Amino acid sequence: MAIGELYMDGRTEWREGSHLTITRAAVEIQLFRRLPSRELIEAVRSAPVRFMWVDSPGVAMVRLFFSQQERPHESAWFDIIYTPRTEMIGRGRPPGVPGQPITVVVTLVDAATGRVAAVRTSTWPVEDSDFVRARLEGELAKDSSPSAERAFIHSVRGGDMGFAHGRAWFARS
Repeated sequence: MAIGELYMDGRTEWREGSHLTITRAAVEIQLFRRLPSRELIEAVRSAPVRFMWVDSPGVAMVRLFFSQQERPHESAWFDIIYTPRTEMIGRGRPPGVPGQPITVVVTLVDAATGRVAAVRTSTWPVEDSDFVRARLEGELAKDSSPSAERAFIHSVRGGDMGFAHGRAWFARS
């Protein structure tokens, strides 16, 4: 996928938001923003990226931020809700091999034109990659509950994160 090309052939407009796809090969994050600023494009391409995995039974949230700041402002994070049982059906096991980093590909798409504005490939450290794999394996091994996702989203929006487990790290650029 090259800068300036359509993210998906024939599609020239996207709804703003963020999406996470986990395949056997990688974690893929798509950020759809209308007319992304030059600063955001440059940040996606080259600024240090910070990830956080927040999980709850049946649901997880991936948070990411591109910045030189150690403690970014809360409104600067991109939050993506992920339901492993729903999203990974038919895809098999979590990405990569235990003891190896997970590859993460972040694609910034101009939602107004459908064109790729920036692409960034990084990795999660081994310890954190193994943590995420274990969480995904555990979720895939048990039944899922639609009410768990609703409860998690309500808790996130309500600001009560006391039940969730968070893990934050800087990915390698």
